[in-house]
Amino acid sequence: MSATSSVWRSYAQIWRSILQDKGAVLLLFVASVIYSVFYPLPYQLERVQQIPIAVVDLDQSPPSRQLIQLLRAVPELDVIGVTGDYTQLQEALWRGDIMGAVLVPHGFERALLTGQAAHLQVSSHAGYLLASSKMMAAVSRTSLTMGVAVTQVRLQSQGVSPLQVAASLQPIVLHQRAYYNPHEGYGHYVAPAVMVLILQQTLLMVVTLI
Repeated sequence: MSATSSVWRSYAQIWRSILQDKGAVLLLFVASVIYSVFYPLPYQLERVQQIPIAVVDLDQSPPSRQLIQLLRAVPELDVIGVTGDYTQLQEALWRGDIMGAVLVPHGFERALLTGQAAHLQVSSHAGYLLASSKMMAAVSRTSLTMGVAVTQVRLQSQGVSPLQVAASLQPIVLHQRAYYNPHEGYGHYVAPAVMVLILQQTLLMVVTLI
């Protein structure tokens, strides 16, 4: 008997052993298909959106209401309520009813009108790392956008031309480009790597079972 025929005979014997074992068939074929189909489903939306947050508006001024409107327009955020009781929001944050809280303090409008730095307090539910980071980034981006608009109005009222205002507010134009994951989605990031580990684990269990 040649070495080649011996190898093929052993190969066929292994496959007969696998097909005769229902547990091995389930792990090798059924489990692999189930993992491949159902595991990526939770990540099909790719991006975290509509993160529930609440706003505590202690200033009750036009700028604070404008900030709330800007937060409502951000796709990543879902402003489910505006209140004046921060203690109530802290309890909702601990329960997990909301993922973040934004506090607009007293004197917010006065600070903007006098050219001082207006402060915002942002709290997040860090138990959900991805949602927390996205929420913090969205609130930061919104506050910076409002700050740029306020500065633009102030400079134009002082007689500065629109071109000079634009150059002073954004002296460096940054173009960002994400390779290999252009949508910057969580599914493209985590699913391929984890799927390899799951399939390797499944094959290891099949080998051990045989």
